Amino acid sequence: MELSIDPCLSIPLKSVALALEFSPFEWSQNLLAVGHSASVAEENENESGNKIEFNLLWECHVIDEPVCLSWSPLSTLRSIDKCLQVLIGTTAFNVTEITTDLKEENILKEVNSHKDNVNSVAYSGEGDVLFAASTSDDLQLKVWNCKSNDIVSKFLLTSPGMTVKFHPEDADFLLVGEKNGVIRVYCLSQNYARFALRNPTILSSDWSIADPYLIASAGPQGVFMWDVSEQQPVRSLLKVGGGECVSKIALCPSSADVAATISIPNSLRVICLSTNKVPIASHLKAASDISWHLQLPYLAVASDCRILLWKNDSI
Repeated sequence: MELSIDPCLSIPLKSVALALEFSPFEWSQNLLAVGHSASVAEENENESGNKIEFNLLWECHVIDEPVCLSWSPLSTLRSIDKCLQVLIGTTAFNVTEITTDLKEENILKEVNSHKDNVNSVAYSGEGDVLFAASTSDDLQLKVWNCKSNDIVSKFLLTSPGMTVKFHPEDADFLLVGEKNGVIRVYCLSQNYARFALRNPTILSSDWSIADPYLIASAGPQGVFMWDVSEQQPVRSLLKVGGGECVSKIALCPSSADVAATISIPNSLRVICLSTNKVPIASHLKAASDISWHLQLPYLAVASDCRILLWKNDSI
């Protein structure tokens, strides 16, 4: 039996939250970017004792609604020259990079475009060259050099691309989850698909930071977990909520045994993968996106005109 757990924090917004992400980088992990229907807001988290607070650092008003976003590894508040940089996919089918120094310089630059809905964007991690990628309903996966803005790879997909993720440790590898159930991992330096995983319909995918050999996909049948540590990948199925359709999956970056899901209609669950126990469950008015803090046991959820935060004490 699942017990509904209330969030530990609720942050009101001026409009509906469409996308959010905690920064996945150690030096900027307390930053949370939120895309809502009027703007993109960037907040800084502080934890003192058992109390957690968010301070609004900066807000940028955009013409087209952001539907997905990703933090750049260049973002930092630790240096003298502060920088916040995010990539957003918009309802106008374009990809925009937003950069600010929190003083006078605010730059919005269109860096890519598609012919249909942009479903996912991503930056690579640390490295000599920074890359970004986007995928769309137009059956394309595009990768470009962030400095020159030149396209370095373009792949034609067999169905809409739902998720794009760079390898947590090696930016030469890029994952794309296609709606028809195919997950491909590309080697960018050699411009080919290293391997493919076949699932039923995919609505969301993730690549574990805690265990880079762990890949997850979500869809109408539940959650499929892939162990790709061996030459022959091993697949297992996790039923969620008695067989609900799962629209979002987020693997916890601080524990390879924990995942969060959003299932239709708007049910949030935190699941222990090894035992299938559910320490957190909540049935929400709306739920459009989820993101884990890199190291702390916090899960952020975009829910209507609020950001909701849960603490998972089991991590």
